Amino acid sequence: MNPANANLAPSQRLIDAIKQFEGFAAIATHEEGDPPGVITGGYGETQCTEGEFFTPEGAEMLLRRRIKGFGDQVLAQVNVPLTQGEYDALADLAYNVGAHGFPTLLEFLNAGDYAKAAACFAEYDRANGLILSGLQDRRAEEKQWFDS
Repeated sequence: MNPANANLAPSQRLIDAIKQFEGFAAIATHEEGDPPGVITGGYGETQCTEGEFFTPEGAEMLLRRRIKGFGDQVLAQVNVPLTQGEYDALADLAYNVGAHGFPTLLEFLNAGDYAKAAACFAEYDRANGLILSGLQDRRAEEKQWFDS
C-alpha cells in the first residue's frame, strides 16, 4: 500500500451511490442478473441466506462495514497515490465485481498510467456474459469519479 493512501476511507458520496445502484431489498433473494446461487439482500449484501430480513438501518451498517473492507483490499493492491475520487471509484468497482476482479486496471494504475486505468472501467459492464445498461451506468459514474 502506498503510504499516501493511509487516510482514505469510503465517502458519503460512495455510500449514497451504492445504495442507489444496488437498491434496497428487505428480504434476501436471488435477483435477476446475479450469478446462479448468489442471494442478495439489503444494499447488495451477499453474506446472507434466502429469506433473511433487513432493515434499512441494519443494511446501511453492513454496507459501511463491507465497503470499508473492499476499500482496504483495493488499497493493499495499489502502489500509487490516489485521490478520494479514485479511491471511491475503485472501492465501488470492488464492491460490485470483487476486490481481485480487475487485474488489468490495477496493472495500468500501478504502472502510473491513470488514463489507461480509467478506460478499463467500461470493461466491467457484464453479468453472466450479458451487457447490462445498469452496469454501464455504474461504470460511467465510477470513471467520472476516477477522472475527477
